[in-house]
Formats: sequence, structure tokens, C-alpha cells
Amino acid sequence: MNHTLKLFLIYFFAFFILFAGSQYILDLIFPEMDHLYKLIGSGVFTIILCPRLQKVKTEDGTRLQLKWLFKKEPLIK
Repeated sequence: MNHTLKLFLIYFFAFFILFAGSQYILDLIFPEMDHLYKLIGSGVFTIILCPRLQKVKTEDGTRLQLKWLFKKEPLIK
């Protein structure tokens, strides 16, 4: 599997899991909240906590890596 494809798949699954999980949690905490506000809240939460794709220049050229808010070093180089 290509390195770039693997990073995009990990990024997609992390985004999906965080989005679905935060929607579920918001539904449990605030059951009366309107559906649109739950979607907006889940989206903001997911964008803040989801790992970021970042281009890094190496000796071989540019390469993608996943960086996360809570770690200084990349998750996947």
C-alpha cells in the first residue's frame, strides 16, 4: 500500500470515528438539542482533535505525515 494512501485512510477513519463519537456523546448529554447544532458542535470538535496531514521536505522530496495536537513528534512519518 502506498504511503500517501495509507495516511489518507488513517486520516479518514480517525475523522469519521471522532465525528460519529462526538455526535453520539452530544446526543447523550443534550437530547433536546436541535440536530443542526449537534452536527456543528461535532464538526468543530472533530476539526480541533483530528490529526493533521502535513507536508515535510526530506532528502527524497516532499512527504506527508500525520501530526496530532497532543504530541510533538508525528504519529506516522
